[in-house]
Amino acid sequence: MSWFTIIKKDNSVDYKIPDDVKMFMADLESAEQESESIKDQVEQAEYHKQEDDLEDLKEEEYELQAEVSELGDKLKSLIDKYKIKDMDWAVEELKDFSPIYYPFKSGESVNYFQINDSLKDNFYVDPYEDKTPKRGNKNKKIVARLNSFQNQHYEQYGTPEENQDLHEFISAVSNGDVSNLRNRFPFAHLVFDEAGLLGDLE
Repeated sequence: MSWFTIIKKDNSVDYKIPDDVKMFMADLESAEQESESIKDQVEQAEYHKQEDDLEDLKEEEYELQAEVSELGDKLKSLIDKYKIKDMDWAVEELKDFSPIYYPFKSGESVNYFQINDSLKDNFYVDPYEDKTPKRGNKNKKIVARLNSFQNQHYEQYGTPEENQDLHEFISAVSNGDVSNLRNRFPFAHLVFDEAGLLGDLE
């Protein structure tokens, strides 16, 4: 069983890993598998003194280096998108370190498992942490109407993600934070707007 399979098995409800991050993690595991394959072939070619094979493998290693460097760019985009902290070291590793670990040779190589494990940890959600949005005392009448609509149409039948988005929207309205609601809560804004409940906010 690969370490990525272990990660997937451990991806319980306590981890909320977005699909694009999962895809990146799979790409990183593929790069590690390719690096292991090249390393094994190099060791065999060196043992049998197959110079032509070594030249071909060196070219494969250069190509892998380019692919891994691109993964560094992808990781930087994910870090920016999800505001991930303390992982700039992983970007530098992917862009600057050797993509293949050769025992007994100097130089630093990419630690694929450590990068994926650290990335996964950033999407851990403490099941005991209270995630209920805090509410204020603004817009009391419209908040009451929004609550009533959600309770009637979504509380029992909507998905947890839908209800979370609706709760966060109502919390923002109750705190008087009504700027750019359409972009911040697209689903909730659409639901409440189509129900005709946002007229007072426009």
